[in-house]
Amino acid sequence: ISCCIDEELDKLDNLTREVIILHFLEGQNMTDIAEKFGISQPTVSRRIESGIDSLRQKLKSRGVILTAAMLSALLTENIVQAAPASIMRELGKIAIAGSKATIGAEIASTISTIAAVKMKLIAGIMIVLAGAGLTVIFSFIANGENKPASIWELVTKPQEKESQENQPQEKQPEPDNKITKVKTVNNNADITASELLAKYTQVLESTKSFISKSEFSYTYDSNFGKDAPMPMLMNTKEKGGKFQMSEIRYDGERTHIQRYTWNEPNPPKESRIRDKAGDFKLNNFADGENYRHSTGIVNEGPAGLVMINKTAYYMPDSEETYQGYYLFGDERVDEVLGNATNISLRSATEKIGDSDCYVIDVQTKYGKLSIWIDPAHGYQNAKVELLATEGDFPSSGPGKLRKGQSSHKVIHFGQFKQIDGIWVPMEYRQSTRHILGPDGYSSSESHHKRTEFILNPDHDALGSFDSPLRNPEQDTELRNGTPVHIAYLNKRLNWQDGKLLDGNGEVFDIDNIKPVSLLGKALPNITQVRLDPDAIKDKKLLICFWNMDNNESIKCIKTLNKKAMALLDTRDVYMVFMHAGSLSDEIFFPWISKNEILPPAGYHLDSLDGLQYSWGVKSIPWLILTDKNHIVIAEGFSITDLDEKIKD
Repeated sequence: ISCCIDEELDKLDNLTREVIILHFLEGQNMTDIAEKFGISQPTVSRRIESGIDSLRQKLKSRGVILTAAMLSALLTENIVQAAPASIMRELGKIAIAGSKATIGAEIASTISTIAAVKMKLIAGIMIVLAGAGLTVIFSFIANGENKPASIWELVTKPQEKESQENQPQEKQPEPDNKITKVKTVNNNADITASELLAKYTQVLESTKSFISKSEFSYTYDSNFGKDAPMPMLMNTKEKGGKFQMSEIRYDGERTHIQRYTWNEPNPPKESRIRDKAGDFKLNNFADGENYRHSTGIVNEGPAGLVMINKTAYYMPDSEETYQGYYLFGDERVDEVLGNATNISLRSATEKIGDSDCYVIDVQTKYGKLSIWIDPAHGYQNAKVELLATEGDFPSSGPGKLRKGQSSHKVIHFGQFKQIDGIWVPMEYRQSTRHILGPDGYSSSESHHKRTEFILNPDHDALGSFDSPLRNPEQDTELRNGTPVHIAYLNKRLNWQDGKLLDGNGEVFDIDNIKPVSLLGKALPNITQVRLDPDAIKDKKLLICFWNMDNNESIKCIKTLNKKAMALLDTRDVYMVFMHAGSLSDEIFFPWISKNEILPPAGYHLDSLDGLQYSWGVKSIPWLILTDKNHIVIAEGFSITDLDEKIKD
């Protein structure tokens, strides 16, 4: 099973493969992984969950066998004594491959026969696997006579079923939970939850363009106990903290975040200088280009790495919690409330500080959410509370919470300041506690305080979102010798005296790179979708790049979908649908299932701009056709020309 998992891991896209390896096989937590790649923790969680689902499907299609006896073989005395770290790594792979169920009695009985000297280790392993809700019993997919009716059913149908089964299910609203009315404090006029939500959304929109400088202190205390998410954390304790000084620029679409971090929660004021910080991170996202720089703080020489990519993805940041935008990864709070069918308003206002606040309650898939809205401070948040229990999807972690687990988050806002007639929160305190099981927990406390805030600045005049490669003043740690990786071109360069140099010392002009053409070239490797080599052997490939926000491209794949079986059976044309740009799994896979899309479908992290340089995509929809040797023979043609293009 280990070699099978290794092979299938290699077929995942780079980011998903890396986060799975770091999390399951190297024991890194999601927070550290998120910081490493410059993405949000919920995004790491979704990547892991979707990647695991994909791996399980791939292993099923290969007929992977793993019985209790095989697990017993992994735990023989020689292996345990010789390489316990290797066992943990291999069991991590088993956990990756396992389906979502509890450990079977067969395994437990098999384990009980192993030498007593091993029982402590084995018991810990079994508790972790059981706590993770995983099983290591597999069913063999026999190569009998009952073959699928077509290759589509073999390759695609199980994936559709798996995707559909693993989609988060919204809790059904209580039938008698109705929106109520309360009196406003000032004029006794009725206000409904819907009207209050409209005011709440309006104030969020009025404060979404700013420049903010802030300080952030964070402490954590964890005792993972026997319910640790990974074997190497079992019965371990962690305690510590950090301090950050940040500058964040944001205008609703573009963002520039730079922060210095100290590895203690409250360093003395004289230590809060650049040379005494632990590390530096910068993330600049504008016009489809994401510039990320991560480096340790050293006095001399190059450090860290700059990564450039073309993407439509924007990473929400903790600064936006001030604005009340995001509590659930990349899903806005007001959108969660607006889409809820069971939102209610408490019958009386409640005091938060000196303010009488309205209180909205709503049950979401993330748990019970309560928001105290302060009319005295422009309908800003005064307090937010989120309680997730069994069956809910926590905002920081994959999968549903199990019995005995919970996650409780409380945010208190304070020190509002009126700027240009708009109330703006200047600080908040957040406490979070996760109950992992009977003896496991993880808790944290944080304090965010804005030291300077400019509302609605002229970002363009200030150059707030200029790329540091074009305006080096935007990156205070960009030094000579800093390695620069342009991901969408797969180019590795070095920064020297304001220029990018290749390995030969030649200047590389990033602004004059021309889009590629694939005509006459071998089709680039497709890592976003699993393609069975036997299924595509001696078949023409038709790749359709599309986007869910583009009606013409949706019409295109629906038309192609209707022709998929006929073209495969009569013309040896195998289709693949690739979404241009990253998309939430919770949106993508249900849409694919609902529309009964037959060909394999996935999404590419690069936006249309980036795809020009890797796939030659110039517009959406975009069709690419190969011959049976997978050499591109046509690109960018209309669907009406397809029959002509596929003629032998």
